[in-house]
Amino acid sequence: MENKWLTIQSFEKNQNLLELINKLLIHFKLNEKGIDAQMSDDEIDESKRALTNFLKKLNFQIHGIESGSDTLTGIDSRSRKLIRNFMEARNRGTKFKSILFKSSPSKVLEILNSNDKEEKAQLINSLTELRGLLEDHVAFDAQDLIGEI
Repeated sequence: MENKWLTIQSFEKNQNLLELINKLLIHFKLNEKGIDAQMSDDEIDESKRALTNFLKKLNFQIHGIESGSDTLTGIDSRSRKLIRNFMEARNRGTKFKSILFKSSPSKVLEILNSNDKEEKAQLINSLTELRGLLEDHVAFDAQDLIGEI
């Protein structure tokens, strides 16, 4: 039962993160086209804060693993799986080619508030790929919860 509970928590947490990423992507893409996304500054700031927290934690975990520290101690199995999936995707480099995967989450944090057109395109690409990784992770959670239909 505890395993199912962790899967439920993972599903909910990642669904919320996906929602925030989608808000940011809509905002950035519409602004790029000169269209008002009709989202409040508070909504955008909240999404950026949540994404920043996630990316900082991810960066800390990855940096720790790469330097030989056991930074995954105390982290639930679903979060560990997401971190491992990120690192595997990064090492494969075939599907994921954004700066998030080629460089690090800290690079995305550096450009999160940039107004530079090229950096904004890199940010959109990174968030799109992160969304894809999270969608795969959420799909696995959903399959584990519901079973194959």
